[in-house]
Amino acid sequence: MFVTVELGLFRMVEALCNAKFLHLKWTHYCDFRELSKDEALPLFPNLTQLELNFGFDGRNLTPYFLENSHALEVLVLSKPPYRGTRNKDPESLPPQLREVYVRGFSGLHHELEMVEYLLKNSRALELIEISHYRLHRQSKSSVLRKLSKFPRRSHACKVAFI
Repeated sequence: MFVTVELGLFRMVEALCNAKFLHLKWTHYCDFRELSKDEALPLFPNLTQLELNFGFDGRNLTPYFLENSHALEVLVLSKPPYRGTRNKDPESLPPQLREVYVRGFSGLHHELEMVEYLLKNSRALELIEISHYRLHRQSKSSVLRKLSKFPRRSHACKVAFI
């Protein structure tokens, strides 16, 4: 059954490869690591703004979109407040990525790792805005301390934690 869903999604994504703005909301789990090299996701040469609403913890399609969207400037990562695990980091980030908006952040280890990865590897990043999900004052302070210690490839990058 997953194979059918994965192939259907692959064909849908292939049809959208020339989009400039794309917002995808995924409501159930599929393991996209099973896609073979022959079924690799297409390039998105015109995509400048991408909103993924199925988690920013590296699971599912997030790394594939980041690796195949070389013109991407704005990335919005949203997730419902549930726990997940990270499968892989993207092999590369779009060189023009300027803004990242993270929604539903709850301060979990894998979420912090993803933010750290983005900060360490985004050359042109100017802003990463993180909206938290129900963090208590003490947890916010702890997260802010951790975020402030993450190295940044772009010295112009500002981190907003709201």
